[in-house]
Amino acid sequence: MPIPPGSWDITASGLVGVLTFAANTGPVSGTIFGDSFVGFFDETSQTLTLLRNPQVKAEGGFTGVFVTPFTVYQGSLFPEFTPLGGGAMSILSGVFYSNAGNGAPAYSTWFAQNPAPVKVGKEGKDGKEHKDHKDGKDGKEFKDHPEKLPPEFSVSASFLSDLPLMSGSMETGSATGQSFIEASERPAVGEAALQDVRVGKHTGL
Repeated sequence: MPIPPGSWDITASGLVGVLTFAANTGPVSGTIFGDSFVGFFDETSQTLTLLRNPQVKAEGGFTGVFVTPFTVYQGSLFPEFTPLGGGAMSILSGVFYSNAGNGAPAYSTWFAQNPAPVKVGKEGKDGKEHKDHKDGKDGKEFKDHPEKLPPEFSVSASFLSDLPLMSGSMETGSATGQSFIEASERPAVGEAALQDVRVGKHTGL
């Protein structure tokens, strides 16, 4: 069978582009990565050979001199098969090299597929919102305003009133407890001391 028509998605040594065929059996032509090509496709062996961007020029007193370097693509067609997890497609795959007219060529790999891959959409609305608000609204507010504690960290007035140091007896100055000096043994102070002096209770007066 001839090469399936249409645009092919081609990857050659990591470079991604488009491969198109104007003729798809026997002598073939078209474009590859935006450059024109000529070549031949053998339906019997399902093999393809093409020259990318062939040119001639005048050089050394001659005209029609084929320009080097030129790139040769060789490959095989795998028509209308269904790979695992995908729909029916055709694959061209092989090697390419640059012919500089001297020295050994360095080979690289290429492949093309038809139909081309379909681009899928970006994350859905819910996925985007989850990404943009991964900390959650409450977490963000707490982070931006650490002085505003969440409700679970608030302390009630009733809790504070239950603490011993905040009891009503402390507020009114009427604390109870055992003193170390009996009331009858405490020295007179203030107005009581002056009264004792007037009645002569202190010795030496």
